[in-house]
Amino acid sequence: MNTRYPFGAWYSDSLARQSLRVVAYATEEQISLEQAQQHLRLDLYGSPPSHPDDALIQGVYLPAARAYCEVISGRAFVPQTYELGLGAFPRCFVAYSRSGIAFPIGPVTSVLSIAYVDMAGVEQTMAGSDYTVDVYTEPGYCYPIANAYWPDTLDVPNAVRVRFQAGYDLPSASPQDNPFPPQYRAAVLLMLAHYYENRSQVETMPNPPKELELGVKSLLSPDALRKGFA
Repeated sequence: MNTRYPFGAWYSDSLARQSLRVVAYATEEQISLEQAQQHLRLDLYGSPPSHPDDALIQGVYLPAARAYCEVISGRAFVPQTYELGLGAFPRCFVAYSRSGIAFPIGPVTSVLSIAYVDMAGVEQTMAGSDYTVDVYTEPGYCYPIANAYWPDTLDVPNAVRVRFQAGYDLPSASPQDNPFPPQYRAAVLLMLAHYYENRSQVETMPNPPKELELGVKSLLSPDALRKGFA
């Protein structure tokens, strides 16, 4: 039996209890209003050119289309701040190995803080020098530094809370170190057109048509991201 962590099963069960929430939502979309208008083939009026549905497109349909695609792909299309709650830190019982915290959504760009409840019931915040972040592995991992362990935690809900940022670079960002994939852009535009053209739910079509659903999922598949899309 491991003398440092004798309750391996308990740690495994605790770690299985996790939650994810957004603490800072997106302030900008990858697709501009002008691009959305062009995709929807809207007739524009006035100067500057506009359409009566611009507010609905920009404030409702475009964010909804992006959020739908994010759920399917498991990726943040725009920069957002998340908080991951864990029942405990992961433990590794293999010598010379470290257990990493796997992020449920990517691409992760940075970890802002790691807070935890210690064995005395006091909330602590780890120093940034005590852990390292792997942003190259998808969707991303966080590890304790070499030759170190994660701290012990009290058995309470969300004893560990990891606040991190994830998302692709916005068009206004410079340089574009992590640009938004074109196949993801196409998927959002497909969903945008569906939401715009089908504003009320009917019995025969409560969800996107199967052809559209398959097309969107194909664009958002891991294979499409690895191989590119033309």
